[in-house]
Amino acid sequence: MFKVCERLNPKLVYIVLLVATLSIYMVLNTNSLAILNAYLNNEVYSYLYITPLSVAILLYGMVSRENIGISLKSLLTGLALLYLALLSLYCSARTPYIDQLLVLTIVLGVYGLVIMFIGGYNLKKILLVTPFILLAIPIPLAIVFDLSAYLTRITGHLAVGLAKLLGTTLEYTVREGQQVVVINTPDGKAYLSLAPVCSGIIGLTSVLGVSPVIAFLAYRVNRREWYKKIGIFFIGMTVLTVLMFLANVLRLTIVFITTSYFGISIGYGLFHYTPEIVFIPPIAYIVIRVVEKIGNGIDLSFKPPRIVIGSKHLFYKQVGFIVACILPLMLISSALSIASPNQYFINTYEGPPALIDKKGVVYENLFSEYSREFTIRYIGRNPNWEELLGSTTRVHEYLLIMLERGVEYHVYIEFSQQASQIHIWELCLKWQGITNFTSRRMTLVSPDQRYLADASEINFTHGLTHGYIVYWRDKVYTENGLEYFRFSVIVTNTSPVDPIYKHLALQITRDMWVKFLNTSYLVYSVQTINEDIVLYSTVYYTIVSIVYVVSTSTRDFTSFLERIRIWYLEKKKH
Repeated sequence: MFKVCERLNPKLVYIVLLVATLSIYMVLNTNSLAILNAYLNNEVYSYLYITPLSVAILLYGMVSRENIGISLKSLLTGLALLYLALLSLYCSARTPYIDQLLVLTIVLGVYGLVIMFIGGYNLKKILLVTPFILLAIPIPLAIVFDLSAYLTRITGHLAVGLAKLLGTTLEYTVREGQQVVVINTPDGKAYLSLAPVCSGIIGLTSVLGVSPVIAFLAYRVNRREWYKKIGIFFIGMTVLTVLMFLANVLRLTIVFITTSYFGISIGYGLFHYTPEIVFIPPIAYIVIRVVEKIGNGIDLSFKPPRIVIGSKHLFYKQVGFIVACILPLMLISSALSIASPNQYFINTYEGPPALIDKKGVVYENLFSEYSREFTIRYIGRNPNWEELLGSTTRVHEYLLIMLERGVEYHVYIEFSQQASQIHIWELCLKWQGITNFTSRRMTLVSPDQRYLADASEINFTHGLTHGYIVYWRDKVYTENGLEYFRFSVIVTNTSPVDPIYKHLALQITRDMWVKFLNTSYLVYSVQTINEDIVLYSTVYYTIVSIVYVVSTSTRDFTSFLERIRIWYLEKKKH
């Protein structure tokens, strides 16, 4: 649609693109970035560091040797992605997958701006990158840790079997759901616990991070047929996945053998992390050689793409349009960033936790409304759970005993700075070897019907013990800022738990959710991201786009309408 008038300085275009990309990251509120950072601080999600670089390599491979410019199609496509970003932002306040949707908002915003700038002559090719763009969204924790729980058993059996085959004396046992390897060392027996991060899940998730690079290699092989390129991509991914998993098995085997001969300080301290780094270069070399062999060579010659924008006057209008698209998101993010909670938690480290409001009024006893029905005792922090869950996790335990019947309710309040350290109970039970349970999701509703939250109730049986768990997870404000949170009520018995006791546990959970509601991030996201904001932003985007198209290319737009009129008249004659 836009005619090429003259070349612009490529450096200027790249600078504008960089500024626009960084702006959208800053725009989509600091809380979203804090949530993304919580995932990045976890080893399992370390692949998110390399995913943007891998996608950039693939994107550059798609558009190299081509013209880069702005067209009406790229403009509308980028605009549609910004609409989807707003929709994702709106839906994030109303789903348990809030983390994924907030990151999706950032991804779609950046992707839309990139397409607006460079999608003019390469729109179809750039859209092929879409599945890899979505890899920047963290995989839900339930999926990652459920998979790691199974992989731990498989990896442990393979590594132990290989170490025994090589002459190492060791035992493999399961204690409270944890895979434990007992090794005879010069200093006595050493006990190594196989954590989920040792299962090979890090290597497998890193395969996702580098998959755009494999796609880039498959795209640049010396074969023209697309189905062959796709086949080569899947072959390369399969080889990479298998080798990364076997490398982790070999890593654990080396740890077991060296620990047996030289002690745990050498075996674990020296070889626990180093070999995984050492294995990556040869694995990468093998995968490249496989792709190159199957693809009849890889063309890695690069020619910088020609950047064609149009007149400088038009270019300035294009930059102004991009800024205008960012503006509504800036207003939304500003409202989220400056929002301060009416209440937040304090004493989350020393305990017991307490609530404090803006006026400085402290509500120390969290369960004061139950003092007539229960004997309430604060047990303290649970060191065993905290050791398993992670260094930033604080698990506070309360004991509520019914005055009349003596039934004990164990209440756990957990805080963590990392998303991966607040698990779902269904997974925790599996880790402890408890598989005989049923789970049901339910919805917690605030008294004014304005706020909703997901909770779960679980009935389980383990040996002679029958139990009932009800819990919910959230993000709440504490003295440390925004943190991850889980509230759980557990009641057990030697016979099936009476429905009356279950109902009371459920009532405690609902009452506490309402009481803690003003500390929740849910309240501020719903207040800020509502139907009116999305509606106004959608109308705003539409008006700005129409004004931009008409003002920058009135002549082309008029000729476009004229062609439609002529086509209609010709069709009417026939």
